[in-house]
Amino acid sequence: MTNQTRSQRNMGIELLRMVLIFMIMILHTQGKGGILANVTPGTSSYAMAWFLEILSYPSGVVFGLIAGYVGLTHEHRIADVVYIWLEVMFYTVIGSALFFIFMPETISYDAIRNMIFPVMSESYWYVSAYVGVFFFMNAINFAVNNMQRNELRIMFVAALMLFCILPVFSYTDVFALRLGSSILSIGSFYFFGAYMRKFKLLEKYTSGRLLLIFLACILFSWGFKVGGETIFGFDQSSPERFNRLLAYYAPPNVLAGMSMLVIFSRFEIKGAFLKVVKSAAPLAFGVYLLNAQPMVFKYLMADRFAEYASYGPLRLALSVILAALAIYLVGTAVDAVRNLIFGLLGIKQRLKAAEEYLRSKGRDKQI
Repeated sequence: MTNQTRSQRNMGIELLRMVLIFMIMILHTQGKGGILANVTPGTSSYAMAWFLEILSYPSGVVFGLIAGYVGLTHEHRIADVVYIWLEVMFYTVIGSALFFIFMPETISYDAIRNMIFPVMSESYWYVSAYVGVFFFMNAINFAVNNMQRNELRIMFVAALMLFCILPVFSYTDVFALRLGSSILSIGSFYFFGAYMRKFKLLEKYTSGRLLLIFLACILFSWGFKVGGETIFGFDQSSPERFNRLLAYYAPPNVLAGMSMLVIFSRFEIKGAFLKVVKSAAPLAFGVYLLNAQPMVFKYLMADRFAEYASYGPLRLALSVILAALAIYLVGTAVDAVRNLIFGLLGIKQRLKAAEEYLRSKGRDKQI
């Protein structure tokens, strides 16, 4: 979600975007798909399902980190965010219209409202939060690029304490962080990513050590959840008492996400695989938009994979991965069509031209 040209992009980070979307598909398959709600606590399948869930959880952090990491040296243009919203509207309007045609019983006031105002459905919570942060990104960049390191370090530590560590121990959502899906959380992740880029945070560690850090964070969160329930028992009246680390802002997820970002930023992708990444990475966002489309989420995803909860641990893991992969591939194919349509219409070029026209008018008035 930046205005970098393809030649300027770190292809390792582009590959990371694809991996993150795949991880989000795992989260959706298990969550909305009904696996976590139906798997029996205390079983090996339960432990496996939650391992896959927690393994995929840093994805919600890393997109914000990437935005700050790659966006620190770039000016964020209005045309970019308008293009994102046109992508969203493409899926909400056309997707809902298709449901209304082939499944007329799905027509309702809420469905029509969500088609026209997708933010109201909260299906695209990340897009909503990202757009909210977008208008402050240039200001964050200016601060990171111009403030003294000591001042920025204080801000970095304060943000970690207030928006990552304190909420884990708090029994109320003091800052309305919504488990890390709020504008404040995404803004914090953007700042963390920009800070990482500016001061090369974690760059002194080898990729092997960073991988160990990532795995340690995942195992710690998984052990807290599954181990806590094993030792103290699963309480049906309080099923979420060991879910404190199941938030995007939780320190293990933030540290795991930072480790992922640095590891992938070092990847050197060459040959045929480079062509695959160049072609597929720009379509990854569309996979998310299609899968989280309100009608798709409600009628095609809800409890679709609940039967997986009865599988053994290995079969469950393989089934979840294959389902997520199938969703990813279908979404990529659909977004390739969307991308072709937008290209033929020259959407991106028209938006940039319109913004330049408005900017020139603004400069003329100042003169």
